[in-house]
Amino acid sequence: MKSLGIDVGATTIKGGIVSDGKIVRYCKVPTDTENGAEGILRSLYTVIERLIGYADADSAVGISSTGDIDPVEGKVIYATDVMPEYSGVDIKKLVESHTGRSAFIANDCVSALIGEMRYGAGKGCRDAVMLTLGTGLGFAACTDGKILTGSRFRAGRFGHVLLYKDGRRCPCGRQGCNEAYVSATGLMRTAHKHGLMIADCNELAQYKDTQAFRETIGEFTDDFAAVIWNVAAIFDPEAIVIGGGLVHLRELWWDELAKKVPDPQLLRAAQLGNESGIIGATLLEEPDIAKSWKEAEYEAV
Repeated sequence: MKSLGIDVGATTIKGGIVSDGKIVRYCKVPTDTENGAEGILRSLYTVIERLIGYADADSAVGISSTGDIDPVEGKVIYATDVMPEYSGVDIKKLVESHTGRSAFIANDCVSALIGEMRYGAGKGCRDAVMLTLGTGLGFAACTDGKILTGSRFRAGRFGHVLLYKDGRRCPCGRQGCNEAYVSATGLMRTAHKHGLMIADCNELAQYKDTQAFRETIGEFTDDFAAVIWNVAAIFDPEAIVIGGGLVHLRELWWDELAKKVPDPQLLRAAQLGNESGIIGATLLEEPDIAKSWKEAEYEAV
């Protein structure tokens, strides 16, 4: 079966045609956040239109999205200011109207965890945690085979757990959140603090032999290790799967992080890379996965 999966992020919207857990056709466009919800939807529709003709005619559109998502109603409950006007958007209804197909939507990190537990680093686990390091810090947890949701689908917002009192301003409006330090954005801010005025995390590699680089990675991994310690203490997972854009740069920071966490064997790089959200999104239409979230029957594996 060939299914369409979309991953809506603050920087890019990516889509793929997925067959047996592999992306066979791919498309990516910048997210037009400058024009608010209208621009974001326009970017989303562009990706859909470029790919939907390659999907099976009876397949749904699966959407992995940044923000707090109500997967039952298919709406965005809340998104930070990096996605202006996105809060409250009825993605499911709009996409179904636009495509004439059924649509399913879940939080991006939840979708990534589903993908990794089916095909990747979390395969065989019933208790696993996913952390995605992109523009922000995504989190999802699976306990005894069921995704942790909370009463309002906002459980596990680890990106907005306090790391430093009166610390850096976070896009959520608070100060000192994990996301302001442990994310691609956070890593760049730490690099700037140490004099590395990079415009993209990919530029860090050229400074590997400098003291500023060592100080940047040291501070970043200290902060990341604090997050890992808390996650391990609260959820006692079999695996902590780390994905998102920064996983592709793990040669710069992984070994240093592993020295600072309680059990390095828990750490697993996302095997599906930064596309786990796309792959996981295509699984949302499966009957065993699309059960009522409200009845806590959401089976991840």
